[in-house]
Amino acid sequence: AVEADVGHPREKRHSIASGTDAAGQKYRIYARDFDHAYVVIRPQVDWRPQIYSDSTGIVVPLPAPMRPLHRDGSFGPAISSVTLRNVEAAILFK
Repeated sequence: AVEADVGHPREKRHSIASGTDAAGQKYRIYARDFDHAYVVIRPQVDWRPQIYSDSTGIVVPLPAPMRPLHRDGSFGPAISSVTLRNVEAAILFK
């Protein structure tokens, strides 16, 4: 997937969601639009011991249907939302 061409950034990184997940952890989700892709990331936001299980998943609606880039460089079918667990990210192609 490192070879995927996302293009140039079209905007600055910005926060698109924040709150507390089902595991009781605070979260903040950031997005950045590129020429060919949309990147969403959920970094760790505090220094407490962290949980990384499926219970931390947050559904992130996408601005339009997009195809997720898999780690092997292949693309999945178009989706309208993505679920990010604690410290996960996704690259979605337009």
